[in-house]
Amino acid sequence: MIPIWLFVVVGLLYYGLMGVILYRIQRHVVDKQNRRLLLGVGLSMMALNELWNYLVFGWQSTYYGFVGMVGFWVVVTAWLLLLWQRERVAARSLVIYWLWVIDDVVWPYALWQLN
Repeated sequence: MIPIWLFVVVGLLYYGLMGVILYRIQRHVVDKQNRRLLLGVGLSMMALNELWNYLVFGWQSTYYGFVGMVGFWVVVTAWLLLLWQRERVAARSLVIYWLWVIDDVVWPYALWQLN
């Protein structure tokens, strides 16, 4: 079992990273339309992250957790590609999180298969 303090650390790192990326978008993406697109996708991604938590822990469904995580991975990938074209520093910051999400796709799939 993972200790609760580790979840707190990961949560703080996640929201800190998202804050830095959103700040960089706000400050460094000059074109208003691109900035709105990037901020919208980023905030949607954060909302989907919360939805995934509800699917897994609220509904206690490993199947919905897996399906939700695949959808979440698609949104994170889209945001990474959009950022790469418009704000490379923010995109590079997101790569580590993107790799984490790939691992998180495997985890609910394995749990779903065990059940």
